[in-house]
Parts: sequence; C-alpha cells; structure tokens
Amino acid sequence: MGNDAQLFLYGGAATATQAWKDTGPRDVLEYQRYKYGGENSVRPGFVADELPKDMNIYLAYGASISAPSENKAWYFSGLKSNSSGIIYVDKYPGEFASDISETMIQLEFDDQSQNLETWSNLTLSESVPGRASAEGVFVPVGENGVLVFVAGVTHAEFATKKQVSDDEAVLASFPLLGSLKMGKGS
Repeated sequence: MGNDAQLFLYGGAATATQAWKDTGPRDVLEYQRYKYGGENSVRPGFVADELPKDMNIYLAYGASISAPSENKAWYFSGLKSNSSGIIYVDKYPGEFASDISETMIQLEFDDQSQNLETWSNLTLSESVPGRASAEGVFVPVGENGVLVFVAGVTHAEFATKKQVSDDEAVLASFPLLGSLKMGKGS
C-alpha cells in the first residue's frame, strides 16, 4: 500500500522461527524512497511505524490497492486467524488464516506533509461480502474514483486444516469433496 514516495508492508502470513521475534499486532514496516517535493533529503530505506490502537496487521490473502494519484491505498478483506492473532504460514492450530475479514483498511497520505498518514478500519457493507484472494484496482472515474474487486472466494477451503470447504452447497456439487469432508476419502 503506497504512493509515489513511500510504501507500507501491510498484512501477510509469518513463518514460525526462533531466528527472530514475531511482529507485534500494530507494527508496520514502511519503505521511504523519496521525500515529498523536489529535494530528496530522505535516505531510502525501511522505517518502523505503528498502526492506530483499533487496528492490527494480522490479515492475509487480502487485495491490496494503491492509488498514488489520490494519495490513498486500501487492503480489502482477506482472512484472519480464529484467534485474531498472528497468522503463520505453517498453520499452527488456532493461528492460521481461516476466517473471512469483513473489513477494508484505508490508508490516506497527507499530500503536503510526509509521515502524517491516516489509517482507517472500515466495516464492509452487508451487500459486499468479504473474500480471500481477490484482486482489486482503482479506476479514476468521477469525483472520487471507484474500487473494483474481482474473483476471490467467500469460503476459503484452502485455508482450513484439511483444505476442504465448509460450504455445504459446494460439497454437494462435488461428491468427492463431500466424501473427503465426511472422512470417507483419503
């Protein structure tokens, strides 16, 4: 999520290791490349930053969209762990991405002063179902533009322990999947 001068690394899954400490819930990493304006007095590199108190970075498989022309960026839905804690790629019990997030994170950059970003945690409307692995794009039409999301899944069977959907309609459509869920296959 970024603009032309900086980029924030938001969301994703961690690898369980003792080589380094886990990222805290509000720790976010920013890469600064350019200073706003003409003269470049920013030394390119990473800077540790912190999210507001009502937010955390523990989301994965969401759609990240940046609109540098608008000085805005978004992270749409994705998955969170059932404990709302850190998400591990290794799928530790209770700490893997399993629950659809019903949020959209908005990052708004101040167009005059660098490092004065505004983070917002927006709840999705009931008419907009959250999903994992969607793709999104900002379309610069009208006064504010439009965010368009395509694809993704509302029942993320790839994230369950057995990697089988809990959506009964999907299971009924595919007899082999139904037998796997019932324990008759594999």
